[in-house]
Amino acid sequence: MLPWKRPRPEAPCWGAPARIIGQAGREDTRLAGLAKARERSRIAKREKALAGVADLMPIMRERRAGGASLGAIATELNAAGHRTTRGNEWTAMGIKLALDRAAA
Repeated sequence: MLPWKRPRPEAPCWGAPARIIGQAGREDTRLAGLAKARERSRIAKREKALAGVADLMPIMRERRAGGASLGAIATELNAAGHRTTRGNEWTAMGIKLALDRAAA
């Protein structure tokens, strides 16, 4: 037999089969842990986003209740020097998302 044509050893000596054999019966536990982690991440991101615009929320709500358009609110906030949590200018869609997030 040629040296580069050696037969493959049986699992679990080869990467993936060994990993699968070692995880047998635990897939549901692993998936449950992933679901919990995703939920915690979603909650943390939402809280961070709300905290970033908490000081501007009364202004946004007041202007929106007064009948101002989302674009007008964004323009007003940009003119006053306010920025999003990432340092960008406000847009109409950003205002809408912030108001929707705070309402939920």
